[in-house]
Amino acid sequence: MRTASRCLLLALLIAGLGVTLRRALPVTPVDGALQAVLRAYATPQQEHQQHD
Repeated sequence: MRTASRCLLLALLIAGLGVTLRRALPVTPVDGALQAVLRAYATPQQEHQQHD
C-alpha cells in the first residue's frame, strides 16, 4: 500500500509540473515554412501513374 501511495504522489507531482509548465510557457506558433510542408503532405499529387 505504501508503494501505491508513493506512485500516486509522484504521478500528481508530475501532473502538477506539467500543468505549471503549460501555463508558464507560451505555445510556439506554427510558422509559414511548417505550414507549407503540412500543406504539401496533405494534398495528394494529381499525377496518374500506370502500373504494368
